[in-house]
Amino acid sequence: MNSNAEHHPLAVNFKKLTTYNFSKVSLDEVVFFEWFLIKQKCFGNEMFFYQTNRIISEIGLKRTRLETIKAKFVDYGLIVERKGPLNKNHYLVTKEFMINYISDYVKKPYQEKFLEGILNLDFKSNEVITNDEKYHTFKLLEDLNNIYNAKTFSHISDANEVYEAKLELDYNKKTIYQLNLMRKKYELQTISRTFECFIDALLNGNDSTSNILNNFTSYDEYQEDFPVFIHYNNLVWNEMSSRF
Repeated sequence: MNSNAEHHPLAVNFKKLTTYNFSKVSLDEVVFFEWFLIKQKCFGNEMFFYQTNRIISEIGLKRTRLETIKAKFVDYGLIVERKGPLNKNHYLVTKEFMINYISDYVKKPYQEKFLEGILNLDFKSNEVITNDEKYHTFKLLEDLNNIYNAKTFSHISDANEVYEAKLELDYNKKTIYQLNLMRKKYELQTISRTFECFIDALLNGNDSTSNILNNFTSYDEYQEDFPVFIHYNNLVWNEMSSRF
């Protein structure tokens, strides 16, 4: 028998559940808490958005119960903000939230090790790309940077205003890795059109981010897809469909 945990069909690790004090907390709340921990680790350090219906489909909570638990999490330090073109909930799992929640609902002998384990979680696989993949990914990056320049200057001209525009998109190793994954999954034209829509939303104040490329290419390991990209790609296709 293969002992690799990824190959067994069960979704619950009952042994690890015993670290929680179920005389004070319910199982569905624990599931939602750990869902937030996993998602935040997947999305990095920035706020991430997630549709409520999608959360419901992933963890099986009823909407009323989900909202009740979410309100409790906010009291413990979870940051929830409504923003973006569709006024969606954006989330940020703070260290304060984790510490406060663990202090109340994880059994005391396990608390320190539990928090340490969460802070050291890493869902990233071996983020190595070949030289050929790097070449094509940086070519795509150049195209996206050209789109950003063109959109920014056009926005300045249309608005008849002057402000400092950062015309070189920031990127790091994570950005290149995620952009390479995106490039291998979607056509270049689709990526470019979607990026144009994303930049329009940023320039028009309908969305905001401190790191344009990392946000656009943010990758959900569990869904194996790009939630920000998918959102704006849907907007592109909806607009195109409305023309016919």
